[in-house]
Amino acid sequence: MFCCPAKKLTESELCRQMVCSRNTVRGALSLLAHDKIVDLQPNRGAFVHVPDLKEMQDVFNARIEMESMILNLLSDMPDLETRLQPLYAMIEREEQASDSGDRVGWNRLSNAFHVELAPDRQQCFVRHHEHPVRPLFAHRRRLRCAAS
Repeated sequence: MFCCPAKKLTESELCRQMVCSRNTVRGALSLLAHDKIVDLQPNRGAFVHVPDLKEMQDVFNARIEMESMILNLLSDMPDLETRLQPLYAMIEREEQASDSGDRVGWNRLSNAFHVELAPDRQQCFVRHHEHPVRPLFAHRRRLRCAAS
């Protein structure tokens, strides 16, 4: 289930969707509030957390660090170009979402990019500066700057 920031979350609707008791929903909302995913407001209810600018910058900075770490940790594989094709396709879809003003879609695609990029997916990047992976990351940084 995807919820937009500031969306009100009603216990009864969550119970219906998740097929569980109110106590279960209240416990889950409490855990989500602890992780700053949900904001609990007395006498008003639960709302999807609205991240502030610093929180958003922290997430993007963490992603930049992760990209750099992966570049430094992973070794060359003979089929690198083939393995990069899904990432290039994802970047193209990100750019289309960004150009059309679809921030939710752009954010989802950005998250999916980082899941696809994760080392356990066996994506491989070499350290050589002339390698085709460099334009891949440069393009993502350009997208990130354009969105801010």
